[in-house]
Amino acid sequence: MTTDLSAVYGGDEPSLIHKTLGQLTDEQDEQYRAKTFLISTYQKRNVSYAELAHRSRVLAKALLSSDLQFGDHIGIFLPSCVEHIEIFLAAARVGLPIVSFNLTFTARELADAAAFTDCKAIFICSELGPRSFKEHISLLQSLPQLQHIIQVGNDVRESSRCTPYARFSTQTPKPSIDLRIAEAQVSPTTTLNIQFTSGTTGRPKAALLTHHGMLNNAHFSSNFVNIGPNDISLQCAPLFHCLGTIGTFLMAFIRGGSLVIPSPGFDPAATLSAMIEYKATIMTGVPTMFLAVAEVAKKRGLAGKITSLRTGFVAGSPCSREHLDTMSTVLGMREPCIGYGITEVSMGTSGTHPDDSVEKRVATCGKAHPHISLRVVDKRDPSRILPRNQPGELLISSYGLFAGYYKQPEKTAEAIYTDRDNGMRWFRTGDEAKIDEEGFLIITGRIKDIIIRGGENIYPAEIEHRLAQHPRIAEACVLGLPDARYGEVVAAFLRPTDPILSTQPDSTPSNDEICSWVREKLARQKAPKHIFWLGQGVLSEVKEFPKTGSGKLQKHVLKELVLNGSGGGKAKL
Repeated sequence: MTTDLSAVYGGDEPSLIHKTLGQLTDEQDEQYRAKTFLISTYQKRNVSYAELAHRSRVLAKALLSSDLQFGDHIGIFLPSCVEHIEIFLAAARVGLPIVSFNLTFTARELADAAAFTDCKAIFICSELGPRSFKEHISLLQSLPQLQHIIQVGNDVRESSRCTPYARFSTQTPKPSIDLRIAEAQVSPTTTLNIQFTSGTTGRPKAALLTHHGMLNNAHFSSNFVNIGPNDISLQCAPLFHCLGTIGTFLMAFIRGGSLVIPSPGFDPAATLSAMIEYKATIMTGVPTMFLAVAEVAKKRGLAGKITSLRTGFVAGSPCSREHLDTMSTVLGMREPCIGYGITEVSMGTSGTHPDDSVEKRVATCGKAHPHISLRVVDKRDPSRILPRNQPGELLISSYGLFAGYYKQPEKTAEAIYTDRDNGMRWFRTGDEAKIDEEGFLIITGRIKDIIIRGGENIYPAEIEHRLAQHPRIAEACVLGLPDARYGEVVAAFLRPTDPILSTQPDSTPSNDEICSWVREKLARQKAPKHIFWLGQGVLSEVKEFPKTGSGKLQKHVLKELVLNGSGGGKAKL
């Protein structure tokens, strides 16, 4: 590869590892034994490497005794907790791919996702704080392929389909169960985890991630930021997300470190308390998480007084100079790594180094990790590699390349480009990027139509579909608008069914009504923060959606109308 082309390789060192998560669990058990790996502060539980390995074997036998076989899918709809991790390790040990479900899913979203992925069993919490999941559990019982619903929590009602976790995990295994035989079926190329990469209405995309991809990514990412056995990591990102699974849990586990779970979901106050009490050294998350913890630290008069925090990955959305200054001056984080990753390649692909300048950490996503190739190509012709500093579509070739989208071969084929010259397979990210003269990756935009809110991908199509079902909405367009806290938030542009309503604001549905309508079917973060009606307010001069000659919505035009005020007024965001 010539240096004037946008093609880089992260090198061959350190070497790839070839093992399963079950084998890694046994190795860590032998090496670290009584050392505490897991500290769940809100559950008041400390779990050693030895205890975790033992629990994974016990639960693996319970899964096999429930007539689950190699390759059967099991779902996890749980917060960050001890049970989530021990179930994950148990299923991995005997080759039962784990389907990770987003805790914000509505009952219908969860049932649709569980049905689509052919889950044979699902572990679900009965409640989470004020939220009850009785409706979720009730709807799951209507799925014919779902053989077992195992409830974790206090408000558990046993039935023919539902089993309390305590009873499930302590059952006497069948005499015929031989754990060694089951473990022998599992190889590094076996699917370990199934992660959703889009909405769950209609036809979701579920990416199949292997033991090889996930473990090596944890191996290289943790090596990149020099995590070791003395490090204490904070579980901030949810375990149903790659950043929480690979970028936090597995990175700590593979290095013999310790992991602190401050709360079921991200709670900045609990995170700060755990950071101070346990002298945490590693925090990984999206920029908004760091800012939220910093706000609490300022209120408690602790700004600049935290000395333990060293490093971690900051990912999911752009990180400004102000963000870096806050992490350093308020939280004492001396060596943050700004990274880029994507689910289909098992998360992390590039990152900045502590020695990189502030300018590089703010403007770029660093350089390629080991054994990863990056190239920027012509959007219309992926065989044409572009010159340095010219934006195009980012392609990634990696050991962590996913095994495909479950039950969607056509979508898999669209996502993969195979180089005719050497047979290398590349994932087409849909992200617009460029590579500078020093080999740093710079994300310049997104080709795919997605909104990234606080590091989470939100797909406008499913929100538009839901809005269009409202009797007072004739047409809907959803896009992302800039937000100081989340990077981007959902904005809805609506055309009423009755043209007269365009001049009568009091006759259109209220913002609260629109948000409630969306939340009835979709997760709460998908409800729009900003709502604009054609013919009203900042769009008073706009009567129809701007469209191309072929009838496609011109979303960029709508965005410009509200940001620069050319539609009749400038929006206050």
